[in-house]
Amino acid sequence: MSRKWIGLAGSIVWIAILAVAANAFEADFDPSIYNPDVAEVVSFEVCEPCLGGDGFHYSWDFDADGIPEMETNDTLV
Repeated sequence: MSRKWIGLAGSIVWIAILAVAANAFEADFDPSIYNPDVAEVVSFEVCEPCLGGDGFHYSWDFDADGIPEMETNDTLV
């Protein structure tokens, strides 16, 4: 009986670890303009202290096709 509980607890721990890892580094940012006109410049800035560190590499996928349009080490694009 205790083997079942250990297996169940281990499975729950692994699921929790995977859930945290999958969402750990998703950016949350506010654009400088919410409804820009066509060709209007919009700035995006990452809150680096919010991520708990520095030295990150950022990939920006503006059209959500899975291919980044811009990759940089700068927090402002």
